[in-house]
Amino acid sequence: MAISEGSIAPEIIFFAPSKTLLEDPYRLLEAVDKHSGNSILGTYYGTEVDNPSKWVWVLVWKSLSQHRDFMTHEAYVDLVLPVMEAMNGPGDISQSEFEDFSDLQIALSAPITQFIFVNLRPLHDRAYELEPLITRLKKMAGTIAGCYAACWGPCVEKDSVEVGIVGWRSIQDRDAAVAGPLAHIIALIRELGSVEVYYTTLDLYRHNRKHTHHPSCVSQYSTFMTVVEFASWPVAGDWKTPLRPSLDVVRTWNGCTDLFIGVPEEDSQTAQLIVVWETLEHHQALIKAAKYPEVVSGIAASLPPDSGLSSLVMYHVDFAANARSPSEVDVGPAFSAPITEQVFMTLKEGKTKGDIAKVLNAIRDKITEDSKTTDGISTPMVWGQTVEDPKVFVLLIGWDSSQLHRDIVAQPKYKEVLSSLVETVDIKMIHVPLKSNI
Repeated sequence: MAISEGSIAPEIIFFAPSKTLLEDPYRLLEAVDKHSGNSILGTYYGTEVDNPSKWVWVLVWKSLSQHRDFMTHEAYVDLVLPVMEAMNGPGDISQSEFEDFSDLQIALSAPITQFIFVNLRPLHDRAYELEPLITRLKKMAGTIAGCYAACWGPCVEKDSVEVGIVGWRSIQDRDAAVAGPLAHIIALIRELGSVEVYYTTLDLYRHNRKHTHHPSCVSQYSTFMTVVEFASWPVAGDWKTPLRPSLDVVRTWNGCTDLFIGVPEEDSQTAQLIVVWETLEHHQALIKAAKYPEVVSGIAASLPPDSGLSSLVMYHVDFAANARSPSEVDVGPAFSAPITEQVFMTLKEGKTKGDIAKVLNAIRDKITEDSKTTDGISTPMVWGQTVEDPKVFVLLIGWDSSQLHRDIVAQPKYKEVLSSLVETVDIKMIHVPLKSNI
């Protein structure tokens, strides 16, 4: 695979941490964040699972060319100094390139991030032998339970090395996949070269983790780590009264940054709840807590007599994972608009995430352009893949009214791209006037 100057270019650094880093890691991470300007999309940091004394940083450069240009500026020294200060001795540094920004974000944000380095042996052909196997491996990974995302790309420094970054729900999921459906193809790759594998737990450095919001944030939601929960269930009678205490528990739980609820225009007998969490782990902590039965009992009391909790549908989405730039991260405008369009899409047989990404980005570009000349469109349009089902995606955008939405997409320029969308996914679309309370 040839190096492309326009691809995302993560710089991966494995190293022994210095005493200075262990005493105050956020000071050095803040220095990297401060001096990187707009050239780095994010800095991930963490440790190896099998060797917690070994740290890893991943600096996600927007492109290899931007990294190389930045290296010629005086500010580069200010960025390199805190990186060097973080290390106790030399580190292992490599850089690679990936075409799929969304998969990279998902892999780096997963509970377990696996780094794979395949070093091709002499006399083996990369393009003819290795790359077809990597393509098969990536395709198969999308069907494996517990595999959130897999991305592969060439190593910048070594032509013989291919780098993989894979996100897993757990080490157990990875072990099951390697011993089962992936066993044969992994054996073929090992015949071509040596393979080094590292498992890490990573977090994304955010300026507001210890201090204040980064000035570049458009709203409280414009962070790579925000996860949005969508929950819906049928309701009947005076459903709001028993539900209010449940919402209070969620709203005041640590990690809940906002909560919205509403009834779709298309279905007055369904409640649509949206919770914005700092991370998925914050919601999982609530589910494990002693107060969670209070939440469940309120939902149960709002259900029709003939319905049970099995009728509740829940998804979690990290919309930043599919943003092409920080300006496409913010979910705030969609939630604060008079009407929030929510589209739930399921891939049709034979269709892939790449297929839907191409279509949704084309729609996003058209809507962004229309928002410059038409009032009442709350951009950005955001979309993401659900944690629970890799075949299900969610789209959000805010409108002044659902009629405005219909008028905009009725324009001839949307005909072809909407036809492509229908060919790619099965669609459930709702328009919801959201409120912060009921």
